[in-house]
Order: sequence, then structure tokens, then C-alpha cells
Amino acid sequence: MHPVLAPTAAGPSYRLHRARHGAAAALLGALAVAGCNQGAGPETPAPRTVAETAPRPVAAPPPVPQLPPPPQSGAEVSGRAIFVGKPPAVAPQPRGSDPFCAGVTLQDDSLVIDLGSGGPGGGLRSVLVRVLEAAGGPYQPPRSPVLITQSQCRYLPRVTGLVRGQPVLVSNSDGTLHNVHALVNGSTVLNQIQMNAEAPRIDLRQVATAATSNPLQLRCDIHPWMNAYVWVVEHPFFAVTAEDGSFAIKNLPPGDYTLEAWHERLGTRRSKLTVAAAAPPPKVEFRFTLEPAPDAAVPAKAVPSPVKKPARPAAGSGG
Repeated sequence: MHPVLAPTAAGPSYRLHRARHGAAAALLGALAVAGCNQGAGPETPAPRTVAETAPRPVAAPPPVPQLPPPPQSGAEVSGRAIFVGKPPAVAPQPRGSDPFCAGVTLQDDSLVIDLGSGGPGGGLRSVLVRVLEAAGGPYQPPRSPVLITQSQCRYLPRVTGLVRGQPVLVSNSDGTLHNVHALVNGSTVLNQIQMNAEAPRIDLRQVATAATSNPLQLRCDIHPWMNAYVWVVEHPFFAVTAEDGSFAIKNLPPGDYTLEAWHERLGTRRSKLTVAAAAPPPKVEFRFTLEPAPDAAVPAKAVPSPVKKPARPAAGSGG
């Protein structure tokens, strides 16, 4: 029987023995760590406080201001805008090379004077008259839209007004291409094509908010003679003169006011007016000439009734 000799530190058998022993120890250590990790499971989160678990309040949207409705009673202020002096000659309006517009015979409608309206001077059409001061507002705008159409190669109406926030829709009823080019103080706020009568209407309500002290101007760049003007007012106390130059503003409460009459070519005129509860206000007359007058306010005039002169006594009668 041979004795088993232990490997010596100097021999290769000893080195192989130590390597095998170290590998076995590393493997056992790795298995032990894996087993511990499997048994531990996922880490349990710390409990949340009541303040953390409670739902956060949602910020409420800012309240929409409820505007008051306009007055439904009051005085009616009426009058006329007239042209004084020799009116300029009315020239035919050139229609360009568009076959559709070339077939339309129209005259320049930037200055329309009704010479058959009677009285001193002729009635002036398309003058916007509005209350400037002490009119209150802003008021709730009407829900019904202001309608503007491109018809017979022109904008109709040429001058109009609306209460701020009121819808304003532009349509094309012609069989030709137009574009709605909207400007405020000479700066473009919208430029959109309308192919023909089938094109959808364009709502100018948002771009009209930029108009304050001056009107929103509408142009058609394809037909440069086409123009329109839209005044945006904080209240409903305005009117546009009719063919004979007449206008009427309804439901104006008692008070002292300044009226302004605006014409696209002849400038503005202003007039002071007092509305009393006990008496109807006097009629207002705005006189325009080719030379625009300064915007100085002048007193409102009551249109006088004709005064009958006493009959002269017959010749030879006594007394």
C-alpha cells in the first residue's frame, strides 16, 4: 500500500489544487448572493402622506365678462349729411380686363350725392355717424352678423358699422375671382381669395378687433376700384346715411354727446348734442364740401320750421 502524498507548494499539482478550490469558492459565493436577492423581492415604497395623495385642485378659467345689454329705450337722434357746393363730375368707373367686370356698367361710388333730395345741398350717401363720447359700453354685441357681399364687382355696402365682437361675413356673389384684403391703418390683417359664388364666406370678427380709431378697410387687389369700410364701435349708437343723406340713431339715453360724421373722401364733421328726457332732441345737419373742414366741434343745429311772413296790407286800405 502506497502512502498518499500531499501536494507540495513547489509542485504543479499544488497549484492546480488551489485554482480548483478558488473557482469552487467563487461559484458558491455567487449562488449565495443570487439566492439572497431572489428572496428579498422588490423594495417596498414608503407610504405617502395625505397631502401627497389628495388630488390637486384644478385652476378655474378666468371668468368671461358679462357685458350689459344695450339700452332698449331712449331718444331718437336723426338728421342729414349734405354736400354743399358744386358737386364734381361723376366719371364712369373703369372695369379693367376681367370679362365679367367689363360687362358691368357702374360709376364711381366713393362720392354719391342725391341732388333730388331737396333742401340746401344734396344728400350725401355712405356717411357713418357715431356717438363719440359718454355713450357707455362696451355692450353685448348682436348675434346676427353684418353681411357684406362682393356683387357686380364692388363691395356692398360700401360703408357699414358693427358692435365690437359682432360677426361680420363677406361673400362673393359674382362669377369671377375676388380676394378680401383687410387692412387696419394701412397694415394687412387678412388676405384671402374667394373663387366665386360657391366659395365659403369669410368671417372678419377676429381681425376687426384691431380696428379702433379708424375703420377696417377692405380691398380687392384683383379689381383695385373695389373698396369698403367697416367701423367697429363699442356701442350701438351709430348709423350710416341713406341715399338722401338721412340717418337715425335710436335709444340714446339722456345726456350730452359729441356726434361725428365720417366720409371716406370728405373727412369728418362733429357736432355737440344734448338729449333731454322732457323734449325731443333737435335734428342734426352735417355739411360737407370738397375742402374738408377741421374736426372742431360745432353746436348742433335744429332744423328750423319755415316762418310765415305777415301779409302786407293791400294798397289803399286804411289802418
